[in-house]
Amino acid sequence: MSDSTSSVQETERVALADVSIFPATRAQIVESRRRSYEAWGRGMTLEEYLARDAVMDGHEVARDGKLVTWVLARRDDPKSLDFFCSIETFKREGFVVDAGAEKGREVACYGLASLFTAPRHRKKGYGTHLMRMVHWVLAPAEWLPEFPREVWGAPPDRAGSGWADAEQVLEGHGGDAAFSTLYSDVGPEIYRACGVVPGAEGWVVTEPVSSGWRVDEVGGEEEEGWEWLDLQGVGECWKADAELMKREMEEMGGGVCACLPDKGVGEFQVIRRLGLADKLGIVHWGVRRGDAYASWTVEEQNGAPVLLVTRLRAGREDIGKLARVVAGHGGRHGIKDVEVWGLREQFAGFVRTWVREDHLSSIKSYSGDLRWVFNEK
Repeated sequence: MSDSTSSVQETERVALADVSIFPATRAQIVESRRRSYEAWGRGMTLEEYLARDAVMDGHEVARDGKLVTWVLARRDDPKSLDFFCSIETFKREGFVVDAGAEKGREVACYGLASLFTAPRHRKKGYGTHLMRMVHWVLAPAEWLPEFPREVWGAPPDRAGSGWADAEQVLEGHGGDAAFSTLYSDVGPEIYRACGVVPGAEGWVVTEPVSSGWRVDEVGGEEEEGWEWLDLQGVGECWKADAELMKREMEEMGGGVCACLPDKGVGEFQVIRRLGLADKLGIVHWGVRRGDAYASWTVEEQNGAPVLLVTRLRAGREDIGKLARVVAGHGGRHGIKDVEVWGLREQFAGFVRTWVREDHLSSIKSYSGDLRWVFNEK
């Protein structure tokens, strides 16, 4: 990089003390989605992309203040459409078993998504700073250290004039996170460097392991006795499974946490991909027999559809049969590959397993040292 280029970028960069995090206005939310369309539109028109997200705003996983879009903007112009970057935070129900504890506790946790910096504002540290600010709106006040005013200015102020007339529901969103999670597509180090103060550790990559099988490798034949599930059916499985997950976590020895799949979380993964699913003719989103079940969504990878398993529960005696049933379902809809994240170690020898280079599962705990388990899509 030449000195002249560096000088231009340095001159245009706004001091971090002059910017802060703000809840986006409705116009800023639309603008943030217009910006991200080129990167994440996945074959949709802009109108389809905006319409899909507008529908998702009314979904159980987002409504009533569970989803908040934040922007990093100038303190003196927080509602400007020329904000620097944006991010979404989803409030979810989680479960924590603290180190040394025998019983777990239900907690609030947050999933972070869709960090996007406008191209003209990149390479200036704005995205990193927005991620640092997120800690200050999600984490409990008693966990937070002293805010570094000398370099970042005043801390975010929920009672301040920039937040008093917020156009999103903020009540109950933030200030109570036991932990937060994200999936990094930019490697392990960038989000790790986004700590609550300069030099502190942010989100740490944990077990970004995928397993999968090709439909033609496992035969894909359909087994008798399996029940095909629509969204209501898999919703019943997710609800029951959340309780089983809690009990299993209490048997793990403590120091573990998980995001729970029910109350719209698993369904959200399906609804966001209905456009692709409709093209493939998919109407079933899970299968079960007895205590064994799997749920899935579909994604496009390298131009081809992939069946991505979102939850799987099976004993050693059932995993092979379940894999063949899932593969058979994919094969009937023109899908050649099945993938599952965070497959339990005892099943790993049955399928091909690899460490992902993208979608790196990452966690920041505000409740001591916690290991993220049931780390799935």
